[in-house]
Amino acid sequence: MKIPRLEGETCEFKQSLSDTSSIVETICAFLNKQGGAIFVGVLDNGEIRGVDVGRNTIENISRAIREAITPGKAPAIEVLQANGKNILKIAVPRGEETPYFCRGKAFIRLGKTNVAMTSQEIEKEFKHRLSLERTFEDAPTNIRASHYGRSALEYFRANGREGTRSTGIEKVLDNLELEKQGKFNVAGLVCFGDNPQGRLPQFSFRCGVVKKGELISIDLIQGNIFEIIEKTFDYARTKIGSVFHIKGAVRRTTYEYPLEALREAIVNSLVHRDLNFPSSNYLAIYEDHLEVKNPGELPSALDISQLKQEHPSIQRNKKIANCLYLAGYIEHWGTGTTKIIKLCREAGLADPEFSQEHGFFAVKFWKKPPFNNARQQSAAEFIKKHGKVTSKTYSREFKVSERMARLDLSAMYKQGFIDRQKNGRIVWYMIKK
Repeated sequence: MKIPRLEGETCEFKQSLSDTSSIVETICAFLNKQGGAIFVGVLDNGEIRGVDVGRNTIENISRAIREAITPGKAPAIEVLQANGKNILKIAVPRGEETPYFCRGKAFIRLGKTNVAMTSQEIEKEFKHRLSLERTFEDAPTNIRASHYGRSALEYFRANGREGTRSTGIEKVLDNLELEKQGKFNVAGLVCFGDNPQGRLPQFSFRCGVVKKGELISIDLIQGNIFEIIEKTFDYARTKIGSVFHIKGAVRRTTYEYPLEALREAIVNSLVHRDLNFPSSNYLAIYEDHLEVKNPGELPSALDISQLKQEHPSIQRNKKIANCLYLAGYIEHWGTGTTKIIKLCREAGLADPEFSQEHGFFAVKFWKKPPFNNARQQSAAEFIKKHGKVTSKTYSREFKVSERMARLDLSAMYKQGFIDRQKNGRIVWYMIKK
């Protein structure tokens, strides 16, 4: 077996398998450039040393690659003979789903070095991939666009943006690219079809209430995307607890969870779901929390930690997202999760939890306020009313020592409900924006 004499943009030598981290990093870099080959058992100068190959060697390498590289890509691994010694060749093709990430970081091959990609390079590759990618929402159906649901058009027009409220169905479908040659694609069917579940039974919301471990209420919500959003939201609103407040002639209702945040979570759940995954979306109401869950994890370019701050909007279903944006169901791209967090904080609740597991993404709302005692709950209301406090003000208002005041305020700060700002020797505490 003849191997290249020198390392370069498409060739890397590794003395042994001990540095698995460097090997998978190089695979990532090759995938993001023009591909290449890694030869294990070869020194940097090209001298062949050989490598021990056991019964599970290739399986172990494959597992390490699978665990480190996203999107998943399995290079060809083979054992070769060179100068009477075993070497491993890992052949890496040019990736078709760039950018690829190695443990959350993208690399590219420059000469014989792996270099971390800049955020601009990653964004460029992602836009290029999305422009070429044919998503499931683009898949054609045999359902004629003339069989549209009139309720869907009414929802679309009701709160639509300027220029959409008097638009006819033919123009809507054409402008949003929801039909071709008179037939719906999948996006058009779920948005405007009169019976989307005839083709996509998984496009639905399963809602339930669980008390003491028992399911006491269950409902399957179907229809077009507008009907599902409205009916799921109504289900949640009528099943969660509420309190009436009368002030003068005005009666106000306060719910256990901020309704606007729940609505946002329901919309996001449908917009970002994997349409091809054979499962419904879920809304489950428990005694101490509420959970909204959809099939389809985050894109590889995003991780959970980024959802609590401003982040790029990467839409799995661009046509559906655009339809809901024009219909007034989405305000701004990439702000859904931060808006949900803000609304929960304003309601005096703990930050929602975002998680993903077994192919599902979930948002969990906690009913219980994030405070250790009733005094802290009262303090939260006091801070919301007055804007900001010091430990001295807190101590005087709630008749506790300044040390206890600092402990209470510190606990509320660590939970994320309040912010603090130092002005000379004085520390102010205020509601987190």
